[in-house]
Amino acid sequence: MKVEKVINNNLVRSRKEDIRMFGEMGFRTFRMPIAWSRIFPDGDEAEPNEEGLRFYEDVFRECHKYGIEPLVTITHFDCPIHLIKKYGGWKNRKLIEFYKNLVTVLFTRYKGLVKYWITFNEINMILHLPFMGAGLLFEEGEDQTAAKYLSAHHELVASAWATKIAHEIDPENKIGCMVAAGDYYPYCSLPEDVWAAKEKDHENLMFIDVQARGYYPGYAVKLFERMGLDLGITEEDRRILRENTVDYVSFSYYSSRCITTQEGVGETTGNAFKGTRNPYLKVSEWGWQIDPLGLHRPGQRLHRRDGETLRLHLCGPG
Repeated sequence: MKVEKVINNNLVRSRKEDIRMFGEMGFRTFRMPIAWSRIFPDGDEAEPNEEGLRFYEDVFRECHKYGIEPLVTITHFDCPIHLIKKYGGWKNRKLIEFYKNLVTVLFTRYKGLVKYWITFNEINMILHLPFMGAGLLFEEGEDQTAAKYLSAHHELVASAWATKIAHEIDPENKIGCMVAAGDYYPYCSLPEDVWAAKEKDHENLMFIDVQARGYYPGYAVKLFERMGLDLGITEEDRRILRENTVDYVSFSYYSSRCITTQEGVGETTGNAFKGTRNPYLKVSEWGWQIDPLGLHRPGQRLHRRDGETLRLHLCGPG
């Protein structure tokens, strides 16, 4: 017990020291996640864990001591294991209710301490890293694409509910969405390559469009029809999405991507995305393509699409 107490005290001192140094360095915003299981260890409890709530309250108060505004991600690739084992992760609509319970507790407890929130970190990653993004495990023969989009719909509805609850508890709350950005370049001017790049961009932009505009864009509706997907969208889902759009859009950026429909073209690696090797870009020692202009493109695109009504934020990696 004495060893554990010493370790905990050292962690507290280290955390406070880090925040103090952030303030001295001039940082005025600290983006950080909340671990769902720290507040509700299993995810489906009725009452939260007070120790977990107090932990984050101390962090937020320490930030404000140095003039740092917390920017809090509610869910950052951390669906509680119990929810995965018992309910199947975000494939199960029941997780919407558990998420509503989580955010109600957070918005109530941290009213006045946190103003800026992001509902889901890089929500489009559900299509690329489904276990991280939504706690998805697949059975043999399961339609994985259908499961991913069904889970994505549940997360989008949960995000809209969070926006509604946040504004009701504190009108000063600002709720944002987040996407892992990085435009696709066509490998060449071959029309099929240009079209493939456009479709891949739509794959990511769909999430932002739903959260910022309140409805599934036509290209997504047509995609679901062609794939024969039934997402079980209810009239209440449509209403919640329509009436509770986000206050701002944020994105992270690692690198741009390239795509081709031709065979025999080399691939490159990335943190989660593989793509066609862009012959005009250098790569890092990890194989990631280095493209500073690629950072400008998604910011410009998102501003052009939603900048008239929404603020745009760039979030650091991770």
